[in-house]
Amino acid sequence: MTRSPIVSTLCALIPLAALAIPLSRVLSPDLVVQVEVIEPFHADDLVRADILLKSAHPFEQVTVNGVLFLKGEEEKEVRFDPSQAFTIGVTWPAGTPESALQLEIIPDGLEIKSHTLWGSESAKEEIQFSWEELP
Repeated sequence: MTRSPIVSTLCALIPLAALAIPLSRVLSPDLVVQVEVIEPFHADDLVRADILLKSAHPFEQVTVNGVLFLKGEEEKEVRFDPSQAFTIGVTWPAGTPESALQLEIIPDGLEIKSHTLWGSESAKEEIQFSWEELP
């Protein structure tokens, strides 16, 4: 006695159907998004940096986060918190036309940042940098 064609077809298709579900998961997996983990700076972590100043006209004094640069000083070593903004103030002698002061920050282990401050006789600005670690 021979089997019916329906039973023979079902016997062949049942194993294929059982393999179809795992095979579909292998061929179209869920998307995996990798996020780069960056450890935030702690408030206690201070970074050592050199600050360089360049001015179009000689300045009388510059203050960067409370660090005072007097006339003729162009470079100082400081420690700063990278999560905090920089407060910069500059005064030029009376009668100085509009002038520029370039501030360059060279931190250890972080990228170099620079900013130009414009003003006449005095200027003050607060700047927030986003820092990236060097490879």
